[in-house]
Amino acid sequence: RENNERETPLRRACIDKHASMIKLLLSRGASLDEGNFRFSYMHYAAELGDDAIVTDLIQKGVDLNAINRDGDTPLFLAVLCKNVSTVKLLLEHGADYNITNKNDRNLLQVAKSIADDADDLIDEFVNLGLLDIEL
Repeated sequence: RENNERETPLRRACIDKHASMIKLLLSRGASLDEGNFRFSYMHYAAELGDDAIVTDLIQKGVDLNAINRDGDTPLFLAVLCKNVSTVKLLLEHGADYNITNKNDRNLLQVAKSIADDADDLIDEFVNLGLLDIEL
C-alpha cells in the first residue's frame, strides 16, 4: 500500500536504508514494480551495499543495468559508495561495465573520481580483467 508520496513500503525501506525491513518485505513477496520512480530497487541495494539484498533482487529478475535520472546504473552507485563486494557481485551477474552516464563518464572514470579511495575498486577491476576500459 502506497503512502502520500506514492511510495510502497519496500521503496520507503530502501530510501531509509533499512536493510532488515527490505529483506523482510522481499521475503514476503513485496511487489518489485518500479512505478514512475527513476531510482530502481537495485540502485538502492547497490548503494546500500547489502549483497544479500542484491542477490535476492538478481534472483527475482530486477534489471542490473537500470538507468537513473543521472544516467547511472546500480554498478556506478556501488562504485561511488565504494561497495567493492557489491561491484564484484553485479559484474559476476552480468552488469554492463561499458555503459557511460549522462556526463559521458565510464565506470573506471567514476572510480578514479573518488581518488585515493578507489584502490580496492581498481584492484577488483584488474582481477576481473576490466582495465581495457579507456580512461
